Amino acid sequence: MSALVSTAFRPGRRALALLLGAALLLRMGAACFGGFYFDLNAFEEWATFLATHPLATFYTFSTGTQPDHLPGDVIVLAALGRGFAAAFGVARIDSDLFDWLLKMVGGVSDIVIGGCIYAIVRRLRPGPDNRVALIAAACWLFNPAVIFISAIWGQWDAFSLALLMLAVMLLLRGQTVLPWPLFAWACLVKPQLIALAPILLIFAVREHGLGPNRGEIRRLGTRTLAGCGLGVLVVVAISYPFDVGLPGMGLRWDLAERVMFAVDRHTPTVAGAFNLWGFIKGHTEIETTDLTTRVFGLTARSLAMILTALALTACYVACWRLRSARIALIWGLLFATLTLYLLPTRIHERYLLPALPFAAILVAFPALGRLRWLIAGLTAPFFVSLYLVYDQSFPLLAIPDLRAHLTYRSLSALNLLLYLWVGATGIRLAFGGMERAPVPQTGPVSLRSPAD
Repeated sequence: MSALVSTAFRPGRRALALLLGAALLLRMGAACFGGFYFDLNAFEEWATFLATHPLATFYTFSTGTQPDHLPGDVIVLAALGRGFAAAFGVARIDSDLFDWLLKMVGGVSDIVIGGCIYAIVRRLRPGPDNRVALIAAACWLFNPAVIFISAIWGQWDAFSLALLMLAVMLLLRGQTVLPWPLFAWACLVKPQLIALAPILLIFAVREHGLGPNRGEIRRLGTRTLAGCGLGVLVVVAISYPFDVGLPGMGLRWDLAERVMFAVDRHTPTVAGAFNLWGFIKGHTEIETTDLTTRVFGLTARSLAMILTALALTACYVACWRLRSARIALIWGLLFATLTLYLLPTRIHERYLLPALPFAAILVAFPALGRLRWLIAGLTAPFFVSLYLVYDQSFPLLAIPDLRAHLTYRSLSALNLLLYLWVGATGIRLAFGGMERAPVPQTGPVSLRSPAD
C-alpha cells in the first residue's frame, strides 16, 4: 500500500508537499476562529458521553442533541474524545482546544482530498508536466467554501469525501478490491453516497473487465465480490461496538433504522441549499415540510424522488456509453453528486461539497472548454449559501438584502443552469454520434474527435 501511494505521488512531490503544507497551515490558523455553535456543541456533548460511557449505549443519549450521525464518523469522534479525555480530562472536552481538534479532522481530510485530486489528474494526464495536477489540487485546497466548512464552521463533510476520493484514486490505479471497503466506510458516514456505486462499478467493468480474454471479467467479478465482502465487514466492524447491525443480526439498533432516523429528523422542503427547491420556494422564515409542499399534485418529496431517480438513471446509462471509461467516471461522479444536491428535498447548504473535487478535476480535460471553469461557477453561490446559514446564528456582516427571495431564487437558478450544462455535455458526448475510438491513455486524455 505504501509503495502504491508513493508511486502515485512521486512526480512533483516537492511542489505537492509545499502546496499541501501551505493548505494545512492555513486551516490550522483558521481553525482558531469562528465555529457553528450548535454543531460544535453537539460534537462536544457526544464526545463527552462517548468518553464516559460504553459505545453500545451511545444511541440512548437523550439529554442533549440526539445523535443523528451514523457509526462511520462517530467511531472517529469516540477515538478523539477518549484520547483527549485521557490526556486533558473529560471536563476539558468543552474547550476551544477540543473544538480546534474537531475542526482539524475536516482540515486533514481536506488535505487528503487535495492529494487524491493531484494523483488522479496525474493518472489522467501522464507526462513530465505536473502543473495541471497542481492547479486542480489548488482549486480544492484553497477554495474558500471548502476552508469555511472545515476550518471555520467545524463540520466533517470532508471526512466521507476523503474516503470516497481514496477509493476513486485506487480504482484508477487498477485496484479492484481495496476501493470497496473505503467506499463502504464513506457510505457509513453519508449513506446517500451509495448512489455512486453503479458509476464505480461501470468503470471497473469497462476499464478492467472487457478485454479480449474472457477470464478478465471472471477475475474482476471475483475481486469485486471480495472487495464488497470486505466492505460489509468494515460496516459491521465499525457499527457493532455501538450495538448497531445489519438486518437479522439481532442487535439493539438496525442500521437502516438509524439511517431513517437521520433522514426524518429534519423534514423541511429545503434547508439552506440553493437547489431546485430553493428556486421554487425562495427564502421563507416559516418553513413547510416536504410532505405538505405540493407541486403538480405531488408532494415535494415524491416529486423530488422521481426526478432524482430519473437523473441518476440517465447518468448511469451515459457512463456506460461514453467512449472513455475514465472520463465517464469523473463526469458521472460530478453529475451524480450535483444531482444529490440539486433535486432532492431536505438538503442542507453543505451538501454541494462532494461535487467540488470532481469539478476541480475537469481542469485536466482541455477539450471540455469552458466547463473547466465550473469549479468557479459552483463556488460563488455555494459560499454565499454557507455564509447566509452561518450568519443567521453568528452575524458577521449586516447584509439583509442577501436573504431576499430574489437572491435565493437567482443563485438557485444559477446552480440549476450549471447542472444542466454538465448534464447536457455528458449526454451529448454519450449519444451525439461522436467517433467511438478509444481515447489514448498514454498521453493527455482528450475528448476531441477527429472531426473537431
